[in-house]
Amino acid sequence: MANPKADFVLADIGTKQDFEPGSYAGAISVSCIQWLCHSFQSDHNPRTRLRVFFQWLYDVLSTDARAVLQFYPSDDNQVALIGKAAASVGFSTFFYVDNPDSKKNKKLFLICTFGQPTDPDSVIASALSEMNSTEHGRKLKNGKKGAQSRKQRVLNKKERQRSLGKVIKNDSKYTARKRKDKF
Repeated sequence: MANPKADFVLADIGTKQDFEPGSYAGAISVSCIQWLCHSFQSDHNPRTRLRVFFQWLYDVLSTDARAVLQFYPSDDNQVALIGKAAASVGFSTFFYVDNPDSKKNKKLFLICTFGQPTDPDSVIASALSEMNSTEHGRKLKNGKKGAQSRKQRVLNKKERQRSLGKVIKNDSKYTARKRKDKF
């Protein structure tokens, strides 16, 4: 049993922890659970470590609690793996994507609550479609995102500036054309 007077505990979240059941009113994790998807030692199995973590979390949370886990997935398989592990122990799961339009600032949140377990495949599919559908640009055959044309980028930027209330010159047939070099 963990020391009840301790302010913090240093432990590996992929291994079974010894806490009193129902002792926490909530849990928050920032950029932590994605590391359970990697094997840093030969005896680390990502599926097992995720299941152990979510089973421990399910045990220590009180029944009216919720857990909000923010992570940066490296690919869609990681989202599916984490979501299925959470749902398999009995959590009702929901994914929330913050800043879906941004590449650098996109954050994925997994919200786990008690209640009716959700179908993990439908929750994961909706999260993946929300993450992928809001990206701009066109997709190439190999799945990579292609670049927008120069004119389209300029027009999008001008539209954003107008929506912020800035005074922007009207579009013309010369918008986003390169000027001739006259040096």
